[in-house]
Amino acid sequence: MINSIVVDDFLGFSAGTINNHDSVSRYSMEQKGVYKILRVESGMVKITFNDSNITLKKNQCLFINSDVSLIISSITDFQMSYVQFKDSCVNKNYDISLLVKNSKLFDGEKKYNKVSVKEKHTIIINHYLDLLFNLQLSERTNFNFLLAHNTLQQILLLSISIFNTSISKFETAKKDTFAEKILRLFNESIVDNVKNNRSVKYYTDKIGVDYGVLNKLCLSTYGVSVKNYLDLKCLNQIKYKLESVALTIKEISNY
Repeated sequence: MINSIVVDDFLGFSAGTINNHDSVSRYSMEQKGVYKILRVESGMVKITFNDSNITLKKNQCLFINSDVSLIISSITDFQMSYVQFKDSCVNKNYDISLLVKNSKLFDGEKKYNKVSVKEKHTIIINHYLDLLFNLQLSERTNFNFLLAHNTLQQILLLSISIFNTSISKFETAKKDTFAEKILRLFNESIVDNVKNNRSVKYYTDKIGVDYGVLNKLCLSTYGVSVKNYLDLKCLNQIKYKLESVALTIKEISNY
């Protein structure tokens, strides 16, 4: 038994959870030109593509290049979440397309990358996935289209951050310490000040770093410029307010 998982034509992505208790079932992602992200939540899963087999365990993610189709199967019970998306989801807003093309997360030569996710990240990931799941069931509006794409971009930003951390051993300890310190100060400042300050100069002055340095760190870590990263964080706060605060859209806009 094969269940085919396809991309939503309007939103440009599909996302969901597979709960499998039947060793006979197979799940296929056959569309080409579509990036795929898989995460195992429990059990063990076998991914088959290009005559290769990859085994994923709990909290392991697989990032698959856009020209690969695959089959998901297991001989034991498993639960996994998935997201697959077209280029159109990332190449219209900001420079997120650079994140996909330059990060090596979706490796062009190897066709995939496997990343282990720490428990502390699962709450954030589940939040973003829940947003995507719900948006698929929502009304097909331009606002939901924008919200879906921005949520997907947040998932990619987090994935890049996790991926870069996992390969940071190839960099010098001094460079790692400097980059982590600057980005931590930057993100902490955004949380406290993005409501009133969205000028890059404000943040470079506040944390005492040159624009060129901060911009280079954002490009190498998140795949976007420092200004675009600020815009994404601001939009993410708006999304959070819309979902969790009992305010009107006008009140949130004024905020």
